[in-house]
Parts: sequence; structure tokens; C-alpha cells
Amino acid sequence: MRCRRASAAARAIGVAAALALLGAGCSPGAGGVRPGAPTAATGATTTAPPAADTPTSTLPDLSARPLDAADLAAMLPPGGSGTAAGPAETEERGNTVLLAAAVLDPADEAADVAGFGRVTGVAARYAGTGYEAHAWIDLLTGPDEAHGYLLDTAGDITKRAGGSHRPDIDLAGAADFPADGIGEEALGLVLTLNGPEGAETETVIFFRYGRLVGFASVVRPGEADDRVAVQHLAEEMAARMPAVMLQAEPPEPPAGDPEAFGFTFEQEVTAGAESWALAASGRVVGGDLTCRVQASGPGVAFDRDLVLVGERLWARNHGAGEYREVGGDDAGPGAATLRAHRRRRSLSTHRSSSETPRPVGTSPTRSPDPQPG
Repeated sequence: MRCRRASAAARAIGVAAALALLGAGCSPGAGGVRPGAPTAATGATTTAPPAADTPTSTLPDLSARPLDAADLAAMLPPGGSGTAAGPAETEERGNTVLLAAAVLDPADEAADVAGFGRVTGVAARYAGTGYEAHAWIDLLTGPDEAHGYLLDTAGDITKRAGGSHRPDIDLAGAADFPADGIGEEALGLVLTLNGPEGAETETVIFFRYGRLVGFASVVRPGEADDRVAVQHLAEEMAARMPAVMLQAEPPEPPAGDPEAFGFTFEQEVTAGAESWALAASGRVVGGDLTCRVQASGPGVAFDRDLVLVGERLWARNHGAGEYREVGGDDAGPGAATLRAHRRRRSLSTHRSSSETPRPVGTSPTRSPDPQPG
């Protein structure tokens, strides 16, 4: 499935808010857990924003038991479902292999390994249709060291000083987003990359469980919004960690389609003695969006249904009349044309899903392969 579809859906919500004359966003509804909107990273920070000033644990630290690379490998998703849909290509990533891949600042990487007490690690790659998913687990000597290593690694990536980037990757931009409810602390990054075959988007979630640091990533050509897909992958990793340490049966991957979710949003804006209310609710399926946007207040009375199919946005007054394309002919194509356009999209998606996916051609921020391809 092409990468532009989910990002186009996100843009439609912005268009809807502009039509309502107010700023808007959306948060997860019952249809799925959706991370918050990314914000641009600013300044020459040395680390990404921490989820907490210091790591906290209220339960016994299961990761304090002896662990080795085989244990870590069992924590990786086996592949074949969810975001990790392709077969898993796994390998052990000991410190020697890690340092050999540190092409941007080997001295800093070596200092991190020694300073934070990295013991070993494992990595896996999953080839999806039009994207690559990556999972990485690092084992540190303790929770405090894991906390510092998580923040330092994220900071090194945004500074282009580490994170085992391949030399043909150029980081063009970075934004952070909240990733709540994964492990004991977590943070997310959306990276814009200039690769040898064009622009790419890498969406990453770092999280910590005791002295383990997890790294979940989805890399896709062009512009993409993969925060839901990468959260599914991170949640699967975080669920497998305690199961392995307790020698229990690993849980099933998180249910639901990463590209199908519902959302709701409500906000009140106050300026002096006046206030305005904005609400939005809808659903995204495969990148196509259907939603209702409402706004009320002094000088504003707005209630519209919006549909985004591909890159085309359609609107109508709520529950009345035919849909008309936003920015199109005033006569509007009508509901029949909208249905025909949706059918063409469905047929196109069906055909493309049966084709052999094009290799992404570049590795993510932390690739299982230490050598450039």
C-alpha cells in the first residue's frame, strides 16, 4: 500500500480545521490506539525529550535475571502477522558488530557502549509490501543505564552523530511524538531521510523495560505517517519481553489493522469573553478518511461531512446533499462520481497488492546489516 495514503488522510483533518476557521487535531478513539501528533524537534539538543526525569519501577524488575542473546532473540516478533508481516531476518548484534556499524561517530558509540554498560543486542528485519519494519533490543547492565542509553541513542540520531546510520543516509528532518503506554518509558521520532533512491520516512519508537531497550521502526519511501503501525510493532515487542523472562507463552500480536482506526477530537478555544467549540470524529481505512467536523461560536456555524479518497477531498453539509470536491468545479462531481472513484481506488489497491514489492533499498536508522547495501 503506497505511503502517501495515510499522510494524505492526516492532511485532510488539517484542511477540515481550516474550513472551520480554527486549528484542529485528532486523538485515538475506540477503533485503535493512535499516537499523538508529531512536533518538530528544535535546537541542538544532545538527547531526545525524556519520558521521565529518572526511570521508575513499581513492579519487580524481571530483567534483573541473567539474560543472553538467545533470550533477546525470543523477544523479537517472529514475523508473519501485523506490522512484522514478512519473515523475520534476525541476527545477534554484539558490541563488536555494533561498533563496526558506527560510521558517523565511532568514538561516541564506543563511549556509549562502555558508559551505559551495553551487554549485547539482537536485531530483526521484516520486509512488508512497500515498507520495511525493524526491531532491535539492547541489553544494558541496569535500568538506570538503559534509561540513559535510550535517551542518548535518540539524541544521537537527531544530531546525526550516531544510531548506526548508513553513510548514504542523509537526515533531512526530525520530529518527536508521544508514545504512551509502552514499557516503562517511551518516546517516538519521525525522521525524514534523503536516501540514494529518494526521500524516505522512518517512524521510530524507543521504549524501556527494566534494563532492556527496544527499538521499533517502519521505513517507507516518500512521505508517510506510520505511527499506528510502529506502535503495533512496539507493543508486540513490549508484550513478548516479560513473557520470555517468565518463561510463559508469548502473547498474540496486537489485534487490529494498523491502517484502519477511528478517532475523536474535541477542543474549546477561548479569547477574552468569547469561546468557540470544535469537534471531529471519523475513521481511516487503508489511508482513506471519512469524518464529520463541527465548529460553533461567535461568527462560526459549521457542520460538514468530509471524505478523503487518495489525494482528493470531498465535502457536504452534514447529512444533506451530494458530496462536492473541495477546490473542484462548483457543479461538483456528485455522489455517483465519488463512488466510482472509490471503486477505481479499490481495484488499483487490489492489483498492486498482488505485485512483488519494490525493495526499499536503504536500511533504517539501525540496520541489522552493518555494511552498506
